[in-house]
Amino acid sequence: MVMSPGATVGSVIMIDSAQAERIRSTDGENRAWLKELIGRRGWPTRSAVGAEAAHAAFLLVQHADRDTAFQRQALEQMSAAARAGEADLRDVAYLTDRVLVHAGKPQRYATQIRVVDGAPSVQPLEDSANVDARRHEMGLEPLAVYMGRAQVKTVPGMQGMQGMQLPPGAVMVPGGTMVTRPKP
Repeated sequence: MVMSPGATVGSVIMIDSAQAERIRSTDGENRAWLKELIGRRGWPTRSAVGAEAAHAAFLLVQHADRDTAFQRQALEQMSAAARAGEADLRDVAYLTDRVLVHAGKPQRYATQIRVVDGAPSVQPLEDSANVDARRHEMGLEPLAVYMGRAQVKTVPGMQGMQGMQLPPGAVMVPGGTMVTRPKP
C-alpha cells in the first residue's frame, strides 16, 4: 500500500497524480505476480501460505476490478480451496458478489453496497428472502447487522480528486460520498 508520509491506516489523505500512478503501477505488478502464481500453483491456500497471506491474495483479486476475467478465474480456484477448508468462505462470498455485480447480475450474499438517496443500499440481490441463510452458510453476519454498521459520509471537495487513501473498507462514489463498509 502506498501512503503519504505521516499517514496512518484509517486516515483519509489526498494523494497527487504521481502517487496515484505509483499505486496503479504497484497494483498492476502485484496482480501480474498473483496471476502468474495462481497459474502455476493454484490458489494460495492457508496451509501453503498462512491465513494472512491467503486473505491478502483475496484482497488483491477483490480489488482487481479492471480485470474481471482474473476475478472469475481466481473465484473458481478460491471456491475449490474453500470447499477443502483452505480458503475463507467469507472471502468467497465477497468475491462471488463482486463478480456477479460486474456481470450485471444480482448478487447472492449482499456484500456489495452502493449509495442511494444518501444512504447505503445493497446492490440488486437474488432471492432476498433467503439472504441471511446464505450469509450464515458463508460465516457472514445477518444483513440487517451488516447494513447497520455501514456509514455514508460526504467529504467536501472530493469531486474530481485524482486519488486518495480511504479508511479500510471504505469506497468513494461519485459526488464525494464515502461509504464505509463493515470489514468482511
